[in-house]
Amino acid sequence: MTNDLLTRRGVLALAAGALFAPPILRAARAQEETPIILRPDIDGVDPRYRAYALAGDFIVPTAPYKISSGLSEVAVFFPRGVTSARPIVFSHGALSSPMTYRELISQWVSQGYVVLAPQHDDAIIEQGPTIRKTNVREPSEWPISALLQDPSAWDKRVQSCRACLDIADMVEGFTGVKLDLSRPVVAGHGYGAYIAMTLLGASVTGPDGKPMSFHDPRFFSGIFMSPQGPGVMGLTDGSWKDLAAPGLFLVGENDLDFTGQPYEVKAKAYQLSHPGYKHLGVLKGGTANSFSGQMARSNEGEARLFEAIRAMTTAFVRAYADYDQAAFKDMTTQFFQRMSLGAVTEYKR
Repeated sequence: MTNDLLTRRGVLALAAGALFAPPILRAARAQEETPIILRPDIDGVDPRYRAYALAGDFIVPTAPYKISSGLSEVAVFFPRGVTSARPIVFSHGALSSPMTYRELISQWVSQGYVVLAPQHDDAIIEQGPTIRKTNVREPSEWPISALLQDPSAWDKRVQSCRACLDIADMVEGFTGVKLDLSRPVVAGHGYGAYIAMTLLGASVTGPDGKPMSFHDPRFFSGIFMSPQGPGVMGLTDGSWKDLAAPGLFLVGENDLDFTGQPYEVKAKAYQLSHPGYKHLGVLKGGTANSFSGQMARSNEGEARLFEAIRAMTTAFVRAYADYDQAAFKDMTTQFFQRMSLGAVTEYKR
């Protein structure tokens, strides 16, 4: 894909969108109610698309386990009725939390995967990045700029994601599910996408001008939703040259967040990454808030976009974590563009 394919679209107006210690053995058990798997039909699509986009065969507990890795609290979402599963480590967006993405995470769990989602320090909790006022009537401040430019914060997030693989034995003990660590997936949204890209080999430049690398070769592939392009958070045009792992990049046409980057710039993360097994989906009319699934509950257009997000991310994990040949073929054609009736435009490298 050339730059022209993206820059033909107009520039969008700016909008706001969306350490080390031994593991602590504690967990909050999931609620025991068994939810019903709902599979509303999708008319006029291939059965494979339906299988990707709708809930899978596994029951998702109504609440995750909460385990401390010693670095952060980790929400462990796991499917019932499985003895072995591949893990997806998920990093949430700035000022968000794992539960914000419950709809998307539940989709992956219903397909048979275990999702490990650390709650980062910038989550909206009492210990989060608020600056408490002396006068409680005044609003709290959210130092977003400082948060996104702080290498120590980047490192804390990275270490929290790495720790999710380090505590595999503990997770297995609480869930009874054996984790297959041969091809772990790392996924993230917004700030979390930044962390996922660096874990897979994207390099950044620190405030002192020196290169920084957070690469962890244990992660095999990544899903980057609303990623950052060059020009922010230490990213340059050369940051992605060593990101050779399989990657799915998803951006929305109206995808503007705290970085102020329009989607054409965000998509450069895809364009500048090492070629091979790279996929880009541009969501028609999508925003930074399209990825959690919360807007899909009451908006028909957002529901269709979220359907495409569920389908593409599920197929990507099947293709690169499970080595599913049918899913790989679908990822390397215009399958999702056709089945979504153009809700997503696909590019491959």
